[in-house]
Amino acid sequence: MLPSIKSLTLARVVNHINNPNHPTGTLIEEIPTDFGRSYAGYKRGGILEGAEKFRKEVLSAIVWLWGMKEINKGLNTFCEKTLNIPTGIEYSNSKDGIDAIKNSVGYIKANDKQAFLKQNNLVGIDVSEIEKYCKSDKFKNITVGQVKVAKQVTSIIALVAQCAIMGWILPKFNQAITARKLKKMQQKKYHQKFDSFDEFKNASQKNTKSGKGEISFKGLVENAADYVTYKVENSSRFRLVSIDAPMVLGRVMTARNRYEALEIAFMDIVSTYFYNFSSGNIQSLLRKITSTPNIDPIVAQYIAKMDKNVLDDAFKVVSENKEAKPLRELFSNSEEAVKEIYKTATYGKYNKINKFIKDDDLRAIDKNVCDFLQKAKEENISFDKLADFAKNVNKKNAIFLSIGLIISIIGLAILVPKWTFMITQKLTGKNTFSGITNYDDDKDGKNKHKSAAKNKNN
Repeated sequence: MLPSIKSLTLARVVNHINNPNHPTGTLIEEIPTDFGRSYAGYKRGGILEGAEKFRKEVLSAIVWLWGMKEINKGLNTFCEKTLNIPTGIEYSNSKDGIDAIKNSVGYIKANDKQAFLKQNNLVGIDVSEIEKYCKSDKFKNITVGQVKVAKQVTSIIALVAQCAIMGWILPKFNQAITARKLKKMQQKKYHQKFDSFDEFKNASQKNTKSGKGEISFKGLVENAADYVTYKVENSSRFRLVSIDAPMVLGRVMTARNRYEALEIAFMDIVSTYFYNFSSGNIQSLLRKITSTPNIDPIVAQYIAKMDKNVLDDAFKVVSENKEAKPLRELFSNSEEAVKEIYKTATYGKYNKINKFIKDDDLRAIDKNVCDFLQKAKEENISFDKLADFAKNVNKKNAIFLSIGLIISIIGLAILVPKWTFMITQKLTGKNTFSGITNYDDDKDGKNKHKSAAKNKNN
């Protein structure tokens, strides 16, 4: 049994934030980022740019967080109801872990299901999530290949659709709203932070024209369908980064001028690091500096409240081996402990026939638990003090998580827009809304400077 909920308030919060199945961690970064970038746009280009930035950030965040999931959900429903192909199975690679598709399809088709589980060493595995497919004869003739192809098609369509929405549809939609507002403002002879009314008028006219990009890209690499589907299904970081690349491309191609395109490219590329990597890198650095074990907080609390005999055996294994050992060797006399730890650390995926977990992920959990026990042993933590030790480790990791998120937010909401606008100002000499500013005089200005320099030399 896991410890009581009251004793796990901090642990549950951190576990929830780190859970890739929940948007909480991303929202913690996204909300202040949206307001920070909108305010930066307002300071530079007034209400017009501030409003466009706010629409862009909020709409993009909604699609970014939920778009692919909802599109995939709709496609999966179509596959199940129309094509009779079960899709509630995670895409798997037998080289990296247990083949979830093969096992699930085999179970659904088996007449004697208990015999199938026994023959494939799956006794005790949770089959509750695919039992619904066993109740209908329409899934009896499915094959592993059909499920894999269905997963590939749905995942790639969802990925392409989300990229199109974020890279092309939303930017054009946002620009159309700005163009309409500009037209109304022009009619009222009202302008926001322009050098002259002629510049405002030219920008308004230019804004209504659709730009054309020169960027192109070539075909997919060999076996791309299998690779992309596997990554989309099993890597939350890949899902985010794979959306970022075509999204940036689309936004650059739909930019209204070259300086807006430069701003988009710089801001989005640099933001990719702050969104996906900076917080983790900072946490890893702080753990290394302070020698703090990287362990799921609920797992740490659970271990601290385990039976003394079980823990004594685990400490003995850790003492005799410097390298990390599998949990089944650490807790050889408690299969329940092994299952609870793996289940918690994999956010409920462990021991489910239709879920795929990489062997490397399980080995990482093994290492984290061994590091935790090794650290407790090094500090001569007694059994009675292990709960306090776990709380201290969890507090440190919570602080590191907070620092990582705060630095990411500062980078995304303040530094990135500041750097972006600074680059545009350095290149153009203007600190105005790049999307509607007329930069046609740049070449004339440069030519005048060149002519002046030439006359001075003569």
